[in-house]
Amino acid sequence: MASETDEDGVTSPYKTEISDPLEGYRQEEASDLFRITCEQYVADREANTKGTANPSVMNKPFWMFQVGPGGFPAWKARTTFGNAEDPFADFEDPVWCFTRYGATRTKLPDGRVVCIAGEHEDGYDPDFCIYNDVVVFDALQKSDPPPLLTPECIKIYGYPVETFPPTDFHTSTYFVDPTTGKESIIIVGGLGYTGQASRSQTDVYQLDLTDFSIQRLNTSGVGPTGGTSKHKAELIGGEGQAAIKVMTAESKVFTLRIHDMRWI
Repeated sequence: MASETDEDGVTSPYKTEISDPLEGYRQEEASDLFRITCEQYVADREANTKGTANPSVMNKPFWMFQVGPGGFPAWKARTTFGNAEDPFADFEDPVWCFTRYGATRTKLPDGRVVCIAGEHEDGYDPDFCIYNDVVVFDALQKSDPPPLLTPECIKIYGYPVETFPPTDFHTSTYFVDPTTGKESIIIVGGLGYTGQASRSQTDVYQLDLTDFSIQRLNTSGVGPTGGTSKHKAELIGGEGQAAIKVMTAESKVFTLRIHDMRWI
């Protein structure tokens, strides 16, 4: 969907939920640029590694390999770089990977693609992990031949759990503040691990698209009861005010007014 501004001055998302953030790049020729060693795999394989700042740049060689054109699911990474005969012999914790579901991948009007969190596998799997990171791909420049994908095209941001908890099955809505011009993505809901607050309440976060910091937004009014996941969200304009319309998995509709974060 093309970026457009409605009569209330609300800028709609350019495109959301793209299937492949690498689409359009020359990928086969890029594989050597992301090549890593077994030592780099061992150094960076821990999926539960979190950022210490808001944000932390986490461009670790193994993570970059996983995001790049030759990235593996966690199990294949174990058997390729680790002990193929006994993949859990030296490491039993989840291995970091970019093969995820319950993530969002939002293409911005300037061409950047922002991928937020998501999970790998289900709870019974030893590589099950719910992530709290943000992966950003630079805007794809149209050229003939298409541009080569390089590590410089990618940034991986991590966060403390207290800043942005592990999140999956959330929604991401691109928003431009009509007063300041500030661009952000508003993250609504998410499932998270059993016992997380997100299981019992609908959290809202804002990702600043200038510095990629994240902040939790306090809401008021009567919103969804309990946690909200596997829902849909849409930016709308009403009475000159931007809002996010949320339709839950139970087909209940709620509206979050952005300027004061009030459910109406």
